[in-house]
Amino acid sequence: MGIRPVGRARELATLTRAATGAAAGAGAVLVISGEAGIGKTTMLAHLTGSATAAGIPVLAGRGDTVFAHWPEFLSALPLGLTGR
Repeated sequence: MGIRPVGRARELATLTRAATGAAAGAGAVLVISGEAGIGKTTMLAHLTGSATAAGIPVLAGRGDTVFAHWPEFLSALPLGLTGR
């Protein structure tokens, strides 16, 4: 899973709970935001690696606004996934 984020145990626990819940059928949207250089990309890479290894699909994007990629995310969802 590459580099584990340092000093982010609480945040990683939150992300792991959300991914585990998603695998069990509970939907979740996580927004990781903050100033440049605080480790957002590293945390997302760690979560993506863990989730992918567990068979959980992950959609990720980058943008200037939180909602910049919603149309792409929603169109990428498998039809069966949206009906849970």
